[in-house]
Amino acid sequence: MILSEMKKHKKTIACVAVVAVLLGGGLYFYLHHEKVAQEAPKVMKYQDTTNSGKLKNTLDVDDNTAGQLVKEIEYIYDGKVAPETTYYVTAPNLEKAADDTASNIKTTMATGKNTNNLPTAAVEKTDRTVVTANTDQQQVDVYKINLRNNHKLKGGVLYHDNGLSVGAGYQAGKWEGMVYVGHGKPDYAVNYTWKEW
Repeated sequence: MILSEMKKHKKTIACVAVVAVLLGGGLYFYLHHEKVAQEAPKVMKYQDTTNSGKLKNTLDVDDNTAGQLVKEIEYIYDGKVAPETTYYVTAPNLEKAADDTASNIKTTMATGKNTNNLPTAAVEKTDRTVVTANTDQQQVDVYKINLRNNHKLKGGVLYHDNGLSVGAGYQAGKWEGMVYVGHGKPDYAVNYTWKEW
């Protein structure tokens, strides 16, 4: 009896199995993926933060990520994005202030104790931290950079051939795969993201 029912619904069972594998694999990857250790802050000249090659080498990121970071840093530098927080440090010159800020962030990250009263935004856990002496504005800029936001588990509904299907999928970077199960036959979709913001 059970075997005959399974034979009738073998496509549906196969789709459910594929969805379960996709969800299970995505969840496993999400929960157990090797975390990149938070690196010590990098002190850079502003000119180097607008050079994607130098930014790529200093932060150990790919060309695309370096290009995106350069754009974001330029927006911030031009005043198009307001700083999240502002605080003051005493130092004989701007370069020393940048070095002290980076050292204080590193110490706070290592000990977990914010003995230098740094703003929470400056010591939050991120994948990369860049500290820059901004000579034009006589200030030290701290850029907190998160690189890992490209793995997504997804769900959806598909209306096709006068029937409704429920789907599940996984997205890694710009590629997304979906499997839909519903009105008797499985439907599949593979998508590519052309632009992210």
